[in-house]
Amino acid sequence: MASAQASIENDTVNTGATLIVGDNNQTAAYAGLIKDNGGTGGSMSVTKIGNGMQTLAGANTYTGPTNVNGGILSVTGSLSGSGAVNVNTSASVAGTLAGTGSVGSVTLAAATGSRKAAINPGATGGGSVGSLSMSRLTVGAGSDLQFDLVSPGRIRSDHVSGAASMGGAFTITPSGVPTAGTYTLINATSFTGSSAPTLVSGGDTRLVFSLSPGSWNPTTNASATTISVDVAGSAANLTWTGASDGSTWDLHTTQNWTSKRRHQSEPLLQW
Repeated sequence: MASAQASIENDTVNTGATLIVGDNNQTAAYAGLIKDNGGTGGSMSVTKIGNGMQTLAGANTYTGPTNVNGGILSVTGSLSGSGAVNVNTSASVAGTLAGTGSVGSVTLAAATGSRKAAINPGATGGGSVGSLSMSRLTVGAGSDLQFDLVSPGRIRSDHVSGAASMGGAFTITPSGVPTAGTYTLINATSFTGSSAPTLVSGGDTRLVFSLSPGSWNPTTNASATTISVDVAGSAANLTWTGASDGSTWDLHTTQNWTSKRRHQSEPLLQW
């Protein structure tokens, strides 16, 4: 990680320059400052490529756009509140915005086939906890909003100081092994759009995820300013018995397990 005293700027008079990071699928962190040059009028922008993760930990002030074309851009410091952050997709790759800092106006591009633009708050994206703040959010059709849930008071979330515009059908993917409760995932001054989110949760869990009754829905709750998820259920303590066939170690169908609550054989992930 570069020193927090380091800086990158464009010294060419009245021109724009782009800093490209992530070539060769590199993962790196930069704690210095990326800024425009007020004296020469040279401006800066940043483009993230490759499959690795680039972390920006400094208080960056450059005013050009930030394009996340591939891999993960994690902002644990800040970007200019007036700057644009574009999370893009192509036929071969899509970008993810992560972090615990603050950024400007975020736009998730529409999915290209199976390639989906994503937001995944937390310093390292998946598997980390934290909140990401932004001035505005625009969600393209097919985008995926990803969140690790731990407990109702300790989650990852998106804070939008302005409006959130949901431009088409999109998904919300919760992960982790959270305790039961209500989790606020996104809050904004207002939501617009024609499609409520589709909740996508993994099948390998005893937990039940559902959109909260008070969550934003363009049909039934258009004035709501949050999107939230209810989690019900809990994990169970299971012991292998082999009662069904003595050998099949699967998650869903073979009754080779016993629960301390039920004292009988059962599938691991069905209740």
